[in-house]
Amino acid sequence: MRLKQILRYILLFLCYLCIGLFGLVTILYLFFGSSTLGWLIAMFYPGVAPLLYILVLTSGVIIIRFSFIEKRRERLVIAGVCAFIFVGAIIPYPVMPFSIAEAENQMVSVYGAQ
Repeated sequence: MRLKQILRYILLFLCYLCIGLFGLVTILYLFFGSSTLGWLIAMFYPGVAPLLYILVLTSGVIIIRFSFIEKRRERLVIAGVCAFIFVGAIIPYPVMPFSIAEAENQMVSVYGAQ
């Protein structure tokens, strides 16, 4: 194997790893928020979600460019995964005001109005 081909495989491996890891984090954040791991992710995920999505978008473009430029179905799968991670990355921001309001309501119900 040539050095260029080895570097290409390493880059593709890192891109797949990036998409897989951030996809797993997004699934844990969205669907397992009540677990201990979900709580830990929920503390840090909103702060790093935009950066993660930029990495995922870049990885998706690299994967499509190097592997699936002529394969329509595979391009749609990669684009769908990236779109899912994008939706998971923007969900924390509109949800925050509702979470704050819910926390205030719980405090009022527990401690009463002052």
